[in-house]
Amino acid sequence: MCLMSDYLEALGFQARRAGAPVARPGGLPANASRCLRRRPGPPGRRPGQAIVALALVGRIMPLLLVGGIDLGRVFFFDVMITSAAQEGARAAALGAPDDDSTVTVNGVTTTVLGVKTVARNSAPAGAVCTTCVTVSPSQADRAMGAGKPSEWKWTTVAVTYTFTPITPLMGSIWAAARGNTNPPLTRVASQRMRANCVLANENPCS
Repeated sequence: MCLMSDYLEALGFQARRAGAPVARPGGLPANASRCLRRRPGPPGRRPGQAIVALALVGRIMPLLLVGGIDLGRVFFFDVMITSAAQEGARAAALGAPDDDSTVTVNGVTTTVLGVKTVARNSAPAGAVCTTCVTVSPSQADRAMGAGKPSEWKWTTVAVTYTFTPITPLMGSIWAAARGNTNPPLTRVASQRMRANCVLANENPCS
């Protein structure tokens, strides 16, 4: 067994030789000479152990990495449709109709953006489809009653998005977690009406 003192004595001997090659280190104790020639590696290590570990982990890490990307996509789309629902509910509460309303007077065209358009515009282009935004109650019911405590109305906007994983592994996990189906993600936001619903020609919504 090589002790620390043997190593130190062997290293001191080499230093005294000023870098000269030591083929047969004379004057060294047997233990120091043996420690100088052969230094044991860390306990428990075997040749090729790191390669085997890399081969095992190398198959799992790509799946975890891509699965993490899919998980990040779920959070991204969840935040996206939540924000879209909130923006749509805010527009409806301020009196916007369900769909865009346009009127032209004396050659001047005025357009009032609808609730669905506002919700879709808050998300990346094409991320929210036209039929993925629903508004309740109907715009006719929102044409009166705003601001009157006895007739306060709440408007609710729901936005849906169908999420599709990009990896088969995440697809299996996603389907199993949702009963082997793929229902769309749905987020809902509600706000109290602060203005009656009106069209671009300033007529009440119908």
